[in-house]
Amino acid sequence: MLLQYSADGYARIETQIVRALQSYCEHHVVGRWSLAQYGIGPVISAGLLAHIDIEEAPTVGHIWRYAGLDPTAIWQKGEKRPWNADLKQVCWHAGQCFKRTSGSENGYYGALYRVYKERYVAKNEAGDYAEAAAKHTTHSADVRKTLAKGQLPASRIDARACRAAVKIFLSHWHAVAYRDHYKAMEPKPFAIAHLGHAHVYEIPHAELVPVV
Repeated sequence: MLLQYSADGYARIETQIVRALQSYCEHHVVGRWSLAQYGIGPVISAGLLAHIDIEEAPTVGHIWRYAGLDPTAIWQKGEKRPWNADLKQVCWHAGQCFKRTSGSENGYYGALYRVYKERYVAKNEAGDYAEAAAKHTTHSADVRKTLAKGQLPASRIDARACRAAVKIFLSHWHAVAYRDHYKAMEPKPFAIAHLGHAHVYEIPHAELVPVV
């Protein structure tokens, strides 16, 4: 009986916390937009609001780097960590949410996860990641066989697809937050503005995006 009473008490506290986070998010434009995304709830939405300051992120690249999603950011021994571990964890959970909801027709970012997963699987099978595979270490005999073929293990390909979907989500998050805060259009990502990449994913739930 005591254990059941304790469990019920914790459940009530958890419900109250989630409600508080929901209310917190609903008081912010970008929070309401986040909540509207299939698979994203108040915990992840509040985590993003808590850790990202739009005034410190003039471009989405700053958010990617702060979230540990910039592959050029290396944590050298004796140096300060170049990303926020808590935000990185929040983004990891977002990626898992997109993966879990990828089978639903309602999941915009889940669909992007599938697109990237198929693309990366094909590239992996073609040997495009042979250089990365050569640097990969493992204690698993099965994984070593995969690496010997110049391919990354399935778990690494899946992780890449999750990160790709999260980066698109964060680029949209940045756009919504930037437009709301500065009442102006956000700068284009470096790849589009300077490298000639033309593909742009439209922001879902446009009715919640500030018009500037």
